[in-house]
Amino acid sequence: MSMKDWNRHFGSRRYAALAMALVAVLAVNSAIAGRQRKDLAVETLPPIPTPIGYSGRRLFRFPGGECVVLRPPIELVSEEEQQRYRGTDAESELVREVLPPDSRWRVAPHRPEDESTFNCATFAIGDVIGLSRADFLITQAVSCTNNQNPAHVLLQEYFYSLATYPLAGIEWDELDRLESLGDNDVVVFAIHGSNDEYVHLGKIAKWRGRNQMVSKMGRGPIVRGTIQRTAQAYAGKFDEIQIYRRR
Repeated sequence: MSMKDWNRHFGSRRYAALAMALVAVLAVNSAIAGRQRKDLAVETLPPIPTPIGYSGRRLFRFPGGECVVLRPPIELVSEEEQQRYRGTDAESELVREVLPPDSRWRVAPHRPEDESTFNCATFAIGDVIGLSRADFLITQAVSCTNNQNPAHVLLQEYFYSLATYPLAGIEWDELDRLESLGDNDVVVFAIHGSNDEYVHLGKIAKWRGRNQMVSKMGRGPIVRGTIQRTAQAYAGKFDEIQIYRRR
């Protein structure tokens, strides 16, 4: 076999192998996207009683665990709660995030009770399975979620771990300026060594070249502020910050 024939023979085999690898990658990505959109195994579970009425439940099954999502009844929000987070300086305060009109998370100002049916985890990661303002994604492993942490199950299924920062060693200014973080990276206030409970979840939002955090505060509004200022709202409840990115 001449050198020309050798190159032609093995060159064609090399490109064929590369083409096959590309096809395999595209097939995997297509399968993942298909599962995210329409191939989810979803079951309706019996509702559970709560102090304000019955809450519906749906079960999403994944290879890594079960994710139980609640459909709680609307709860009235007090006037005092409505007046929280009215700041205007995102460098030192938590300010209400102005969402675009077509955002699925946008709540009409005259209906603050619509904020009571979803939480920080629903806002931060619920879109991967099509959750809405009507869905509450619990961040703890409790009996009504089949003793699994639904937020953890979704993170393991759809995201990969980007970084973990022990709270005691964080240089906040460095974290604010860290270029490796991007818009919509997920921020988790966690307890070291435990996946059974998360304290708070939000998303990175670049603002004037710095990393800020957009998150939903309990039954209240979606707000934006520095990661440090957001962490102060949950002081003493967690000891590390975990960062995740969508697969």
